[in-house]
Amino acid sequence: MRKSVTLLLITVLSVSSLVMVGCAFAQSIPKPSVPDFTVKFVDFYDVPPTYEVDPDTGDTVITKEGFRIDWYHIVVTIKNQPFTPYNDANGNLIGLYYSLFVKDDSEQYWSDFGVIFSSDSEYTERAYICGRQAGSYVLRYLKPGDKLYFQMQAAIGTTELSLFDNNFISEVSGWSEIQTLTIPDTTPIVMLLSPQNETFSTSDVPLNFAVGNSAFQFMYSLDGGENATVAGNATLTGLAYGYHNVTVYAIDKLGNIGASETIYFNVEKPPTALIAFVVIIVAVVSVGLGLIAYFKKRKH
Repeated sequence: MRKSVTLLLITVLSVSSLVMVGCAFAQSIPKPSVPDFTVKFVDFYDVPPTYEVDPDTGDTVITKEGFRIDWYHIVVTIKNQPFTPYNDANGNLIGLYYSLFVKDDSEQYWSDFGVIFSSDSEYTERAYICGRQAGSYVLRYLKPGDKLYFQMQAAIGTTELSLFDNNFISEVSGWSEIQTLTIPDTTPIVMLLSPQNETFSTSDVPLNFAVGNSAFQFMYSLDGGENATVAGNATLTGLAYGYHNVTVYAIDKLGNIGASETIYFNVEKPPTALIAFVVIIVAVVSVGLGLIAYFKKRKH
């Protein structure tokens, strides 16, 4: 009986010691402040180059060149808190990171946009593609006037595990204030330069247009027919004689469609007198060239 009581006391003391050590270890991790961040909508995003220190020379070298992504982005910029990552007694890297949540007016619950690890500079920046190429439906089907809401937490703990994993020790801040972003109107403005309301004496008519906003796809409709895709300025070929109309469309990266004014124009046959005159000129030139060739031959 005494032996059992002794073993029980030893077990209780051991567990108590572990709990005290765990508590002391947990308390050694500082509690982060509520994150301070901003969000903005941009036409494109420049991905910065990647650097690392050469162990032989100590020089900072570029390991991957920067590049531009020509899509609409929502950029989240976080002001970093004073913190230096370190390894705990178990060799785990203790770092500072942020958890971002997003929702729109149609959603009741927040969507988890993942963990953002703090950079070693003054600010941490993360860019999310929005529009047709977005990976999340929250950012895919955006249109002018839509509102997105962003909220964030900061955490300090091991970077090897999830923020919501119960098996690791961390300190988590309170929630930030909600940041609201309204999607601007990016609908392309299209101006048709050619043709205009005029008459052409040729069946090949130039199709020239200018787009005032960012767009990535262009189409036109001739005489109310199906849209035809073009890379840019083009030529309407083989037009029948008579009246025609054309409208040019441009689509931006959110899927907004801009349309030009519908232009009406006419294609008619060249005047008969003009055709006769051209035929005479061609005949005279041909005869003249023939005579020159003939006399040159006689001289030889």
